[in-house]
Amino acid sequence: NKDIVVMDSTSLLLPTYDEINDISAYCFNDNIIVDYDVEKPIKINLVLYNSLGKIVFSKEFLISGNNSINIPDLLTKNQIYFLVINSGDNSKSFKLF
Repeated sequence: NKDIVVMDSTSLLLPTYDEINDISAYCFNDNIIVDYDVEKPIKINLVLYNSLGKIVFSKEFLISGNNSINIPDLLTKNQIYFLVINSGDNSKSFKLF
């Protein structure tokens, strides 16, 4: 008698180690650019806050290799934003303006 293990797509385990340090973010023409260079696929969650602490964008991405994510038309000129990138227990934040 064999046990059957059923996994759905939300239980996919991916590395969440310090490769988050190989991620950078900046603004360009009202777009947010997130550059990354990671060896193994990792799941990240991008959360963008305005200067009042309100979440204006949140999305999960599966990233791997050397590439970038372009998030267009989210920024308002002369505003300060904070981008937080989470992967497992690791997080990295950026001040964007």
